[in-house]
Amino acid sequence: MPCFEIRKDHRVEFWETDAAGVVYFANFHRLMDTAMMEFFASLPVSLPLREYWGGLGSQGYDWVVIDNGCRFLGNCGFGDTLRMHLWVTKRTQRTLHFACAFRKNDRPEEIARGYLVACSTQRRDGATRAVPPLPEVAAQIGVAPWEVGQASSLSRGRTTDER
Repeated sequence: MPCFEIRKDHRVEFWETDAAGVVYFANFHRLMDTAMMEFFASLPVSLPLREYWGGLGSQGYDWVVIDNGCRFLGNCGFGDTLRMHLWVTKRTQRTLHFACAFRKNDRPEEIARGYLVACSTQRRDGATRAVPPLPEVAAQIGVAPWEVGQASSLSRGRTTDER
């Protein structure tokens, strides 16, 4: 059965906070990238992650983030647990669209909602090109059932006024 989501907890460290004691906004982007990497690491593929993620020398494959964003709805501070839920909202021939919800400790309300768009790429002869993912990897990735046929509010194509 294809994978379409991952849940991950992260305890906020002091260095991740700003002068007000809350998580600095840029760290949410870093945490989404980490969750995406964990998603790929969770796929049941026979090849080691290092042979796909980050590639092999001049012939390597990778997933490159080509778009991302985050809306902040609350705050979180040092010692709190961020509960991250990352899921696939859309697949195209070469891209994966992810959404990521952040919750604080065990509270049900979201404190942030973000998105990432990653493009499958391959380095060949010194150039990086967008390519379909390896079939073995693509076969393991699905779209979250609650997203099928839905338009994400945090995706490419939104107007400038919505940003």
